[in-house]
Amino acid sequence: MRAVVRVLASLAIASGCAATVTDGGGETDTLAVPATSGEIEGVPSTWNRDHLMDDSFFEAKDWASAEEIQRFLERTVWDRPSWLARETVVLVNELPRGPMLVSEAIVRTAQAHRINPLLLLARMQVEKSLVSRSTTPPAGGRAFAFGCYKPTAAHPNGRDPANAGFEAQLECAATTLENQIANARNSQNNFLIRHDKTTEDGVMVRPAEAATSALYAYTPVEGTKAHNGNYLVWMITRRFAVAIQSARQ
Repeated sequence: MRAVVRVLASLAIASGCAATVTDGGGETDTLAVPATSGEIEGVPSTWNRDHLMDDSFFEAKDWASAEEIQRFLERTVWDRPSWLARETVVLVNELPRGPMLVSEAIVRTAQAHRINPLLLLARMQVEKSLVSRSTTPPAGGRAFAFGCYKPTAAHPNGRDPANAGFEAQLECAATTLENQIANARNSQNNFLIRHDKTTEDGVMVRPAEAATSALYAYTPVEGTKAHNGNYLVWMITRRFAVAIQSARQ
């Protein structure tokens, strides 16, 4: 019987992660994904800090099916299965429906919020290296580096970290991404389209479209110096997309 995912959160701001990660089984893995080539419609093949991806890719809620993501998790770009391939989760807004595979949960959540499921899959790797792990991580890992907490009777404001499971974070991350691209189009975030803005790591960026604006609003780090932030978001999103698209052929 598959265990229900419970990746507990602590209050944090989304940011790039460290260069390496060691899981509970002693397995060390670099965050850098294997080199790749291939064209992905809507994601530039070379790094452009002002154009991370097209709006059409960001909002492609049907870009990948649950079956495609499941196959990817069963054999990742590191040529091994992810622990996520065998885990299940109960979605916040779908009770009393029982547990479902994480791959299905990612797709259903992305579709509900009109975003590409690859955004959630890549973000899980960027923030906590959850995709590259082959063994179950310890409790306390922040799937999306958010303080997204599930309200309870004792904590009606939702600030109870004991209930900040993966399902709450998944919903919160998708909601945040959906809201950020809407805010970008309404000129209501800190990285306005076609306006210069300095990131937290000191790089001037000028978002070319709403998707890039939204991603910088989510993580205000350019990232080329430390290979984190939005550089890592772009690189991992593209690599995962190439792998999934290649498997279709």
